[in-house]
Amino acid sequence: MKEKMAAAVIASALMLTACGSSGGSYKSDNAVQGALADSSYSYDDYESYSEEDNGESAGDGTTIDLQKSAEKMVYTASVNMETLDYDNALSSVMKDIQDMGGFVENSSESNDNRRWYYADPGVTTRSARLTVRIPTEKYSDFLNGLSAYGQIVNKTQNAENISRQYGDTQAQIQALEIEQERLLEMMNRAETIEEMIYVEERLTTVQGQLNRAKSSLSSMDTDVAYSTVTITLDEVHEYTEIKTEEPKFIERLRETVEDSASSFASFAEGLLFLLIYLLPYAVIAAVIVVIVLLATKKKRAARKAERERIKAAQEAARAQGMNPAPPVYGYQPPAAQSTPAVQSTPAVQAPDTTGDTPKDGAEKKD
Repeated sequence: MKEKMAAAVIASALMLTACGSSGGSYKSDNAVQGALADSSYSYDDYESYSEEDNGESAGDGTTIDLQKSAEKMVYTASVNMETLDYDNALSSVMKDIQDMGGFVENSSESNDNRRWYYADPGVTTRSARLTVRIPTEKYSDFLNGLSAYGQIVNKTQNAENISRQYGDTQAQIQALEIEQERLLEMMNRAETIEEMIYVEERLTTVQGQLNRAKSSLSSMDTDVAYSTVTITLDEVHEYTEIKTEEPKFIERLRETVEDSASSFASFAEGLLFLLIYLLPYAVIAAVIVVIVLLATKKKRAARKAERERIKAAQEAARAQGMNPAPPVYGYQPPAAQSTPAVQSTPAVQAPDTTGDTPKDGAEKKD
């Protein structure tokens, strides 16, 4: 029975997988019967699974095409624009988004002015970047209305037809749902634990594929219903001149000189700010250097005085005819005192008794 159940699961999976990749068509349950006829699994064991599914099969082996839906178009646009009134332009764009039923998907703002923290910041250079979703039926009206809030510097649009992908995903979902229902019926008919485990593993795989397909279809529905517009809004104090023809040599030379002067002024300003920023650290470093130089100078003076003293002592020794001792620098430990050597006493020689009486005695007698 386990082998028969496995054959039924495999045959059903193969048939429904082919249906999901057929580009919008699938076959009736008679295809299952044909697949099972070639296997060792009899039709009697699978007869309950070969019935028509809610009228989706014709019952005569013919192919039924899915209902063709309208074209699925995804529109995207990117707009770069400049404005002289940044605050008013930004608020107007946000109001248009809200009035047309759209929403902001992502937004960011920046300010390149280094004087923003002053009471009078002077020239400001703010910028905003918005990623918005606009209902597709109001997509063109929204783009046309942006020109009222500034100068459009650059605008690009793109349209993508996802009808084929959308239809394939729908067919895949329908096929997976049919397979899921049949696997659930097989689960109820399973007679052993092994059969239940085998069917449950396949059912888990099918459910995961079904959830991913439904998520993909939902994302495509959102992209079709809401177009994506990316807006970059820059604050300027003079609109950039949009040239339709190639500038002359004199104009290009003048622009190059102006750009070079502006870049040099920015560099000088940045260098000045850097020096001011590093000034406290430079003062601390200068103090440390002065202390080190003074200590080094004092040590050199002490060494010089010691060398002069040694030199004077050597000259005095030479003047007295003495061999001067070699110069000694720094501390020297005192020399150890040597113990004087003990002189040996000469041995006393014994008198010779075999000879005559000493003359000294005779002379005393006389």
